[in-house]
Amino acid sequence: MNTRYQDLVETIFRILFQDLLTRSLTYLTEKQSYYKNHSFKTSHKDIAADFGSSREVISRILKKLEIQGKIRQSKKGIFRIMKKNMGNTDRIIRTVVAIVIGVLYFNETITGTLGLVLMILAVVFALTSFVSFCPLYTLVGVSTCPIEEKKYNIIE
Repeated sequence: MNTRYQDLVETIFRILFQDLLTRSLTYLTEKQSYYKNHSFKTSHKDIAADFGSSREVISRILKKLEIQGKIRQSKKGIFRIMKKNMGNTDRIIRTVVAIVIGVLYFNETITGTLGLVLMILAVVFALTSFVSFCPLYTLVGVSTCPIEEKKYNIIE
């Protein structure tokens, strides 16, 4: 009974206080956790029916989420939620290390095979810090991203 009440309060909160973009991302994240997989198959029409909205509105919102790098979609209707697993400190450290390696490589302080390997590592660091996602962290199960607390309280 208590979880049903919490679910009801959360649903009402989402409808009243969250914009459609945030609600859509929450919906997709919950659907992803239900299937226990990063990818799942659904259509814009099905999402629109669940939201009581039109397919065109949902298509625009999903496109915005895709541009922001939060989801990926394909023609088959498969969505992949890109969860950030890197915090700001981790991103800054990776960016600084990538810049230092780049400067050392182009000043020919590090050369040869070591320089090439470090330069590849610098590019990987730069890319992963740009998208706030490290595939190695998902394999190991690590996240340096701070946990967001819910911004509402449920009165029991």
